[in-house]
Amino acid sequence: MGMFAEIIAIGPFSRSIVGHMEYPEDFYKDTHEGVPVLRRLFTVYQGSTVSRKMADCFGIEAWDFNGHHLDPVRADLDKLREMFDVREVSAFLALREAGFQFYFMLNG
Repeated sequence: MGMFAEIIAIGPFSRSIVGHMEYPEDFYKDTHEGVPVLRRLFTVYQGSTVSRKMADCFGIEAWDFNGHHLDPVRADLDKLREMFDVREVSAFLALREAGFQFYFMLNG
């Protein structure tokens, strides 16, 4: 079994990020400003090689748990744009701007 990975984003809810969240806008109509919300980004199902390549986009080694709390400023946006859909990268940038924290999560 290969490694699967994704980025977990956790941060304060605001109306400005609704368009970048996973669920339809209507699902957030009763969500209070500032409440912590989660968003999965950059999910990789293709296995270990692609998961390691994604980790490299954030300047970390996949199995180094010391680096799993990511510094979003270190993200290599060009590499992310090569690997992922423009909507995912746009969501990452919007959530980064909104003060979210990002974590590398792997399974494998």
